[in-house]
Parts: sequence; structure tokens; C-alpha cells
Amino acid sequence: MGKPNKKLWLGTGAGILIVLLLGVAIIVPRLVDSDWLKDKVQAELANQLAGDVSFQTADLNFFPSPNIDIGTLTINMPGLATAKAQSLEIYPRLLPLLTGKVEIAEVQLNLPELSIELPERTKRQKPVEELHYTDWLE
Repeated sequence: MGKPNKKLWLGTGAGILIVLLLGVAIIVPRLVDSDWLKDKVQAELANQLAGDVSFQTADLNFFPSPNIDIGTLTINMPGLATAKAQSLEIYPRLLPLLTGKVEIAEVQLNLPELSIELPERTKRQKPVEELHYTDWLE
């Protein structure tokens, strides 16, 4: 009998690792209680933004990279602003996540709407021209 081929062992090990990772990525989101995740995310966002936060869904995803997908988001900061979005996707950094720390790498806000409450105008103040975000894109 010959010696075991190192490439065969490496290939087999890599294949087993990929299958295990795929299995974890499929099973873990089903094991995480979506109500618990929703409550946890809602409390943290409300704390960080000092306002009322509500949304319909919070889903944990692993593909294409780990993220939390929040659906139909509304943020109300009384006296300041109100924001709405169709969805918010939060992507954590991978290495700190493996050590139990959550650091945000990217945030994607889809179809946002923002309303800012301005103070009442006095007689001396000049009217402010209406601003549109499309003006900034030119």
C-alpha cells in the first residue's frame, strides 16, 4: 500500500468543512427565535437613536454574508425627525463576530424617507428654499 495522498486528504477536509458550514448556515437561522431577535434589535436601535423604533420583521441571514435584515422600519425621534425605510440590512465585521463582539461593517437602507421637523419661523426670518436630495447629486 502506498502513502495517503496529501492532496486527497486536503480536498476531503475542505469538502467536509464546506458541507458543515453550509449546514450551520441553513440550520442556525431556523433555530434563532425571530421574536427574540426582533426585540433585541429594536431595543438596541431605540437606545442608540434615542427615539421610538418599530419594524415588522427581523431576519438573520448568512448568505452572501452574515447580516440582519429588518423589514418596514420606522424611526420616530419626537421633535426632531421621522424616518421610514422599506428595509435595513446590517452587516457585521466577521473577525470580531467570531470573538463575540459585534462591530458594524456596513449598513444598507433601502427606499428611505426622512422628515425633519423645523422650528417655527419668526417674522424676521427669511423663508428657506425647499431642498431635494437630487440637487446634491448634480
